[in-house]
This record gives sequence, C-alpha cells and structure tokens, in this order.
Amino acid sequence: MSQNKQVNQFDISGKVIFVGPPEQYVTKSHQTRSYRILILEVFVGNYADEVPFEFKEQNMAQLNQIIEGKWVTVTFCLRGQKTIKDGRARWYSRNEGLSVIKG
Repeated sequence: MSQNKQVNQFDISGKVIFVGPPEQYVTKSHQTRSYRILILEVFVGNYADEVPFEFKEQNMAQLNQIIEGKWVTVTFCLRGQKTIKDGRARWYSRNEGLSVIKG
C-alpha cells in the first residue's frame, strides 16, 4: 500500500488590489507579532474573486515593492484552526503568503 504525501503549498496569479500596512497582534503566549495583508483579484472562468493573503514577520518585506494594479504570483499555504464557543465548533482558515513574484 502506498502512502499519500500531502503538500501544503500552492501558487496563484492575480491582480493586486490592496497592499496593507504592517499590523500587529498578540499571541496566546503574549508575544507581539506582525503581518501584512495582500489582496489579489483572481479569476475563475468569467468570475473574479478577491482573495486575502497574510504575510507574516520575515515574509512581510516582500510586499514593499508590490504595486496595486500590477499582476503577481503568490506562493502560499493554507492554515486553519478550530474554536469552540457555547458548545459549537467553528473552523477558520486563512492563506499564509510565503512568497510573491512580480509579473
């Protein structure tokens, strides 16, 4: 029986519609961390979607040279977590940006 190997790294190209400034959050262990948001307009057939990517700490500087309205390719991984509130489970996911390439 062969084992399936899961790869959590994807590429997508689209038009930059927003590059956010650095923002901060505090972790559960009370550490302050930074991130920036990049929003791409990506096309699936005739439809456009606006997809956010979070670039954290060491990957944030890549966004310094990215210009709104230009096309880029983003390499990202999927992140998710489960929270329980009032006995109900909810799952949240986000796209963590790993790299961005112009053009």
